[in-house]
Amino acid sequence: MIAGFCYSIITRVPVALDVIKDRGALYQLTGMGRIENSYTVKVMNMSAEEHVFSLGVTGLEGLVITTPTRFTVAPGEVFSQPTSIEVSPANMEKSHYSIEFAVQAVDDVSLYATSESRFLGSPE
Repeated sequence: MIAGFCYSIITRVPVALDVIKDRGALYQLTGMGRIENSYTVKVMNMSAEEHVFSLGVTGLEGLVITTPTRFTVAPGEVFSQPTSIEVSPANMEKSHYSIEFAVQAVDDVSLYATSESRFLGSPE
């Protein structure tokens, strides 16, 4: 039992990421004609130190995060950030894509986490 406890402490992931898609509106068209999806990004800093994290997203060419992408998370804190992503309809060939969010500590590249989500829209 002690060995199992020690193993769980040693292999514990010091950061976790959870992405929740806004279910209120599947997608919106912006004033510039771009497709926007909204999410809530939750970063859990389980390390003993404060870190500045950088947020990125991949999975569809031309994705742009239009909300802040750097934030400070205190030790033991669960930080919640409303996040919006936009893309030009010309980049969409189908109505939904799997995308991947990633956070990485600016001061320690070994602290990172990823989470998959969906991007919905209407192709041009």
